[in-house]
Amino acid sequence: MGLYIMKDLKDEEKKEALESFVKKNVILTFSAWQKRIEANSSKDFFVGDNWTLADICLLTVYANSLAREPLKEPFEKILESFPTLKAYFETRFSSLKDYFDNRPDCVY
Repeated sequence: MGLYIMKDLKDEEKKEALESFVKKNVILTFSAWQKRIEANSSKDFFVGDNWTLADICLLTVYANSLAREPLKEPFEKILESFPTLKAYFETRFSSLKDYFDNRPDCVY
């Protein structure tokens, strides 16, 4: 079940669906992302030593989902287990903080 579908669930169903989604998808994905960053020559970028489409895609996921309610709190807890990935997101996000603080609200 994707996160978008969860919006129509009741509170208890939503909690169970989020836990299932995290166990099946998020842990594996975060683990793979962290390994990729650790293998890179620069821990500041996903690939190489400058912005790539991969960085933009990951930052978009973070900015539009992981750093916003209702997902912010549960994902912050999960990111504690992935310190390299957490530092990557915080560094990339803070470098564009003015943009994210002043952009129009997302419709999704």
